[in-house]
Amino acid sequence: MPTYYETIEGWFDFDDIYELALSRYGSRPARFVEIGAYKGRSTCYMAERILELGLGITFDVVDTFEGDEHIGAYDVWADFTENLERAGLMSRITVHRRPSVEAAKEFTEDSVEFVFIDATHTYDAVSQDIAAWWPKVKAGGLIAGHDYPYFPGVNAAVNDFVARYDLGRAFHTSRNSWMIDK
Repeated sequence: MPTYYETIEGWFDFDDIYELALSRYGSRPARFVEIGAYKGRSTCYMAERILELGLGITFDVVDTFEGDEHIGAYDVWADFTENLERAGLMSRITVHRRPSVEAAKEFTEDSVEFVFIDATHTYDAVSQDIAAWWPKVKAGGLIAGHDYPYFPGVNAAVNDFVARYDLGRAFHTSRNSWMIDK
């Protein structure tokens, strides 16, 4: 099991969702996208697991690395790259250093099996992230995100999306996260 990720500062209590994605889509070539990486704790976990399991998963990471109102507005890019380089994993990921909605334009529709959203926690930001990435997720894929019970903006944005598209049967929660099967 991966261990280097434990040395990296940050939050990561959604390993169950990452493991679910790995078990669902790891038996064939797949593409995963993590939106919001901070200093790379969850990124490192997923990259370590993909490597450990020898899976044909392409792993994209999207973040501005500029911080936000919750962690402070400062550049975390150097910390992220240092952590992933030290773990020997930087070459195993593709980084898109830009806003999520802008990065989503680089992906074709139905091109991704798994998207995990843990970036800016406002209603508008989460709504825009879900709207931008939902079309990129293949049928049978999974979109998920963090901080569902703790940030009213996250909760409201997810609930509104689920209600708008009548996705109640596809919606689930796990620990502090949410998931929607497509």
